[in-house]
Amino acid sequence: MMIVPGIALYDGTSFEGNANGPSALPGVGLSESNSSYRYYYPMSTLSLYNNSIFPGNSISRPHGYFDAPLEKPEMAAYDTMNHNLYISSSEFVGGSAYIYVVNTSTNSLVDKISITSFQGGDVVYNPADNELYAAVKTDSGKSGNVLVINPVSNTVSKEINIGTTVFGEVLVPDKNQVFVAGEDNHVTVINCSTDTIFRNITMSSSYVSGDYNPPSPFLLAYSAATDVVYATMYGRGTVSLISPVNYSVFGNISVGSTPRGIVYDPVNYDLYVSNSDTISVINTTSNTLVATIGNLGKYGEPAYFSFDPDTNQIYVDGQGYGNVWAINGSDNKIVADLSVGLIPMGVTYIPSNKEVMLVNEEPGTVSIIKPTLSVMPVYPVPITEDGLPTGSVWYINGSATGDSGPIVRGTYIAYLSNGTYTLTIKGPAGFVYSETDKMAVNGIDSSFQIVFTPIAEIYNIAIATSGIIAFILTVYYLTKRKQREGGK
Repeated sequence: MMIVPGIALYDGTSFEGNANGPSALPGVGLSESNSSYRYYYPMSTLSLYNNSIFPGNSISRPHGYFDAPLEKPEMAAYDTMNHNLYISSSEFVGGSAYIYVVNTSTNSLVDKISITSFQGGDVVYNPADNELYAAVKTDSGKSGNVLVINPVSNTVSKEINIGTTVFGEVLVPDKNQVFVAGEDNHVTVINCSTDTIFRNITMSSSYVSGDYNPPSPFLLAYSAATDVVYATMYGRGTVSLISPVNYSVFGNISVGSTPRGIVYDPVNYDLYVSNSDTISVINTTSNTLVATIGNLGKYGEPAYFSFDPDTNQIYVDGQGYGNVWAINGSDNKIVADLSVGLIPMGVTYIPSNKEVMLVNEEPGTVSIIKPTLSVMPVYPVPITEDGLPTGSVWYINGSATGDSGPIVRGTYIAYLSNGTYTLTIKGPAGFVYSETDKMAVNGIDSSFQIVFTPIAEIYNIAIATSGIIAFILTVYYLTKRKQREGGK
């Protein structure tokens, strides 16, 4: 017997489990085989403007925020060796853009690397040579470079001119190469051993009315299991497949409108692609679309992803709504939805802390999210029936237990934590078909009993004498009643 999963929001806190679960702890769902629950909350918020940390979720702008040049944080990458988060930024109002360096052990801003950039793009970390690669737009976005950053000295050691506006990047470890998406309908391949351009890959040149011309790649992901690089084609509604062996496009998969973000789940071998109001799930073994999550448009456009290998969950932010969703990679269901900054951008999982760090372009903050696994006791709660004829079938269907299936007399055992649950009891013909009731659970002695009696009906019985009706006898039957026991 499994508890029905759901989503619940309480003051910015989201619980994975049953949205209508025990009132003692809203949103918690439990099952017989798993007496644990996971809840999510914005543990703290780091302001990149003044290096201040705030408890919980903060969307306020600090004093003096509007008086200084605004550098908008964009995307991020985690340096697994130094445990620092590197965040690209865009310069909109005077001054210089930066690569922010956040120490994830102390959740504090420890450095700012000044760069010449109009807009920051994706950042990737290569552990093989302990370098970071940051895609940036220059000259008001008309061209682009990839900056090679030394994380020991936090300095730019080289600028690789791509010649076109760039944004997305992905590391192909076995090749020691970084693939970079360019808006001239190319993907540029950088050799990390020499930090030079190795190859340019031309994407599909076909054009369909209504597309951006050309329909350029936007963000990239890599599947090590199949050795394929995947590129979202923002203006085409497709994902292109690139071979890192012969450096060519060998296929396209149709997804939703304006695909942007993309992430690979190595546990299930699935790709997750954010569209304008849905999320497409692609199986990389067959390279086919296997699921669609949404409709999410009314909650904000899903954008950028991060994968949590410890829980097999995928995090994606919702732009325009200021939220982040957690998706269970096992069944592709949304298990959490919580508020973050006003314009969330890059999402990064920090394995050393088992935290998610989400960059908010507005108001220039980093939300630190802690998925916490806790354990609470559950108790076997007998739900018994009385009053039905032998062989009668009845059902329990409600938020506490899910659909019990048919129960033939006897006792149904629900495994529940303390709290109040809503049940719907369905009986056979001749009894009330459905009626909602509350069931209180408080410790191991709790129990619940349903007592059935016939439905109230009026029967007119005619008594005849010599073919002439003498009188009519009216007979009444009692209504169904219920009683509760336990839950003291």
